[in-house]
Amino acid sequence: MTDRRSVTSVAGAGFLALALLFAVFAQQRSGPELVPRSIAASAQIATTPTIASIDEIVVVTPTLGSIEEVVVQPTAAPPTATAVPTAVPPTATAEPTAVPPTATAEPTPVETAEPEKPTMLDDASPVAAGIESLDELLDTETGIFGVMVLDSDGDLRYSRNADNPFFSASLYKLILVADILGRIERGEVLIDQEIFLAPEYFPIDPTLPDGYYTSTDMGATATVQEALWAAICVSSNVAALSLLTLTTTEDLNALTQDLGLQDTRYESQLADLPDWATAESAGGLPDQYSQAVSLIETEALEWKVNLTTPANMALFFAMLLDGEVVSGVVSNQLLELLFDQQIINRIPALLPKDTKVAHKTGNLDHIVHDVGVIMTADGPVILVAMSEAVPDEDHAAEIIQKIAEVVYQALAGPSAFR
Repeated sequence: MTDRRSVTSVAGAGFLALALLFAVFAQQRSGPELVPRSIAASAQIATTPTIASIDEIVVVTPTLGSIEEVVVQPTAAPPTATAVPTAVPPTATAEPTAVPPTATAEPTPVETAEPEKPTMLDDASPVAAGIESLDELLDTETGIFGVMVLDSDGDLRYSRNADNPFFSASLYKLILVADILGRIERGEVLIDQEIFLAPEYFPIDPTLPDGYYTSTDMGATATVQEALWAAICVSSNVAALSLLTLTTTEDLNALTQDLGLQDTRYESQLADLPDWATAESAGGLPDQYSQAVSLIETEALEWKVNLTTPANMALFFAMLLDGEVVSGVVSNQLLELLFDQQIINRIPALLPKDTKVAHKTGNLDHIVHDVGVIMTADGPVILVAMSEAVPDEDHAAEIIQKIAEVVYQALAGPSAFR
C-alpha cells in the first residue's frame, strides 16, 4: 500500500461555534447542499425504527426501491423532545406516510479477535476472476471512481484510484460516531444524555429533508443514542451537527491518526492540505489524480474540506472487523449501526435480498459514495466505491450497484444468485 502522508490537525475554537459558523456559510450557497462541504451531505432519506438501546439494534432488510433515495417515513410521532419556549419553527411540509421496515433478526456476530490485518497490495495486483470486468465498466464512465475490494481473507482483489483524495461527504460521520461511542465507553458522555437541536443545524429551506428531523424539532433536544442512529442509519445532518458539539476537530483528526488513516482529515483549509504526490507517482490513473487534487484545492479556497481516500476507507473497515476502531466494544456497536443502514440504493440494491451489508453512504453535489462490508458464506468482503465529479448522481449510484453485483458474483459465487 502506498505510504501515507502525515495529517496536520486543524486547531480551532469551541466546536459549537464552528458548527454555527458553518450553518451561516450555508446560507450563502445555492443548490441542494445544506451546509458547507466540510460538514454537510445531500439529504439521504429513510425510516427509523424505535431504538431500545445501543446494544439492541437489529438488522433490517427493507424492500429494494428505485435508484432514487429510498423514502420511508415513520407513522409514529417524532422523537420525544423538550422544546425551547422561544423557538418558533416554520410550517412543516407534508410528508408521505409509509410503513417502517420490519426488524427480523439480529446480525450475525462478527469475529473481532485473531484475524490479521489485510494484505494491502497496490494497483498492479492481480484481480479475482470476474472482477477484471470492473475496468471495462469504469473506463467509459465520466468522473472519478475510486474502488477497493478486499476478500474474506483480507487480501486486496481490486484497486482503482486507491490513493486519490476524495471529498468525504457523509463518510466523515464514521469517525464522528466512533469518537462519540468511545466517549460513552469511557464515561465522558451518557447514552441517554440530551443534546440541543439548534435551529442553525436545520436546512434553511424547510422543504429540504434532513432524513430524520423536521422543522418542528428545531430548538428541541434529543438523546445521544437517537442522534447516533440518525447520523449513521439515515445520514441525518442535524444529528451529526448536534453530536459534533460533544467533540472537537482536533480530537477527530487525532483519532484518524491513531487509526493510521493518514489521508483522512477534517476541516482542512488550503494551507493545511498536504504536499500532494505527483500524478505520475501516485499510482492509479494520473489524469484523474490531478483532477481530484485540483477539485479539492479549488474548493478549499472558499471552504474548509473533509477528505479521505478509498485506501483509508478500506483500512477503516478492516480495523472495524478486527475490533480495532477505538475498542472491540465500540467496533461492534458501530457495526450494528451500519448493519441497520436504511439507505439501500447502492451496494445492496442488486444483491440477493437476504444479503447482510454494513455500510455508510455519502452524497454532495456530483459526489456519490458507498463503503462497507458485504457478508458472504466465506466471510466479510470489504467494498469501497467512491465517486466525484460525476455529472449524473443517479447514474453514479447505478454504477456502484453494478460494482457491488460484480464483486459479489466474483467473491461469493454466481450460485449465490438464485
